[in-house]
Amino acid sequence: MASTKVDIAPNILQVVLNIQGEEVGRLRRQLQAAEVRNEVLRREVAQVKGQRDAAEAAQTSIALELVEAREFIRSLQSPPPRRLSEIIPSYPDIVPFCADRSPRRHLKAVKNLFDSLSVIVLRDEFVWEQCPDMGYSIKPTRRRARKGQWMDCRNTKLLRPRNELVACFSGRWCYLGTYTSVTSETVTTQAFGSLQYKTQQAVVALSGHKSHHMQLREMYESGELTAMKYRFRRVGFNREFQGALLDAAATFEQAAQAAPGSQWRAFDSDSSDFSD
Repeated sequence: MASTKVDIAPNILQVVLNIQGEEVGRLRRQLQAAEVRNEVLRREVAQVKGQRDAAEAAQTSIALELVEAREFIRSLQSPPPRRLSEIIPSYPDIVPFCADRSPRRHLKAVKNLFDSLSVIVLRDEFVWEQCPDMGYSIKPTRRRARKGQWMDCRNTKLLRPRNELVACFSGRWCYLGTYTSVTSETVTTQAFGSLQYKTQQAVVALSGHKSHHMQLREMYESGELTAMKYRFRRVGFNREFQGALLDAAATFEQAAQAAPGSQWRAFDSDSSDFSD
């Protein structure tokens, strides 16, 4: 192909160069302005996100306070505790061994004597079908940590052939006897909804950190999160174990009388396992 040479006058070439220079300057100014707007938007987004997080935290806190308030009102409306003989009239061998907030110090005191025993302390997640012969425990299948990660709950201890159960009646802890695991089954959404409120709350509390309780309850109600029901049947009574608990209680009582100004520490414990 033939080429054609075109001569451009010097004054015209200077005009073209001036136009290109002005265009580059304009584009640079637009880029700088865009960077400024982007930084402003980034700060606004961060501010909105902070306000949203604060609002969610406040909403969670208010929800927890409402739940606690409802539970307190229910406790005021509940009937006064019955005497132990009215709850378990046919079992005179079941006697209270302490009235602490938790029986942990008594269980620790006898641990060396009964290190092969598996002991379960019953809380509000336990439901009696026929006290004290038959009942079941509701346990979560997963637990959510404070930072959001999930952990599986195997609950293998509940499936052991023999467990010693300790429960609280009218503010007094009693050793109930030896129990064996009968069945285990998944708790359906409908079954969870039919549980008493305090039982539901106990299961939710076992399912994760308190900052997640509202979401965990919604997950149970929608079926996204499930629990397991472990049924127990009474098969015996370990009198030596009960006697050791009563002896420990007497020792603590004597120590308290010897030092009236002292107070024994109360512990919280969901379960005590004397075996590896």
